[in-house]
Amino acid sequence: MNCHRKLRVADFQSRAAYAPETVFHHLSGGWSYIPVHHFADETDSAVSCVDCWCLLGADAALMECSITDESSRQPGLYAFLDARGPYWPKLHAILPAPLTRAAVEKVMQMFVDLGFPDPLVARLRPGGPIVRLSS
Repeated sequence: MNCHRKLRVADFQSRAAYAPETVFHHLSGGWSYIPVHHFADETDSAVSCVDCWCLLGADAALMECSITDESSRQPGLYAFLDARGPYWPKLHAILPAPLTRAAVEKVMQMFVDLGFPDPLVARLRPGGPIVRLSS
C-alpha cells in the first residue's frame, strides 16, 4: 500500500503545483488542502456540500462534507477506500449547516484525531463498505 500512498501524495502535490492559489492551509494543523467548492462563509449561495483534496500528514484523501438535511446517512464521520489503485481514502462527514471553512477544518482535525492516515486506513479494505467512525 505504500506505493499507492506515494501516488496519492504525488497526485495531491501535482494538483497543488498546477494551481497554487487554490491551496489552503489548516489554521492549527498546517495541513494543505484544496477545496473543490466554496465554503458557506465565502458565498451568498446555499452550500450543501464541500469537498476537499487533503494532504493530512503522510497521506492524501478526498474529504466530502455534507449537511444533515441533504444526506440519507446519520450525522457523523465515515470512511472507505476506492476499489481501484491508488485506492483513494474517501472521508465523509455529515454535519449540521453551515459548512464554513472553520467547520470543515474542524472535521479534518477530527479525522486526524481518529487516526488518519494510520491506523485509520489500515481498518479499511479497498472496495469495502463505508465504515462509520463516529457519531
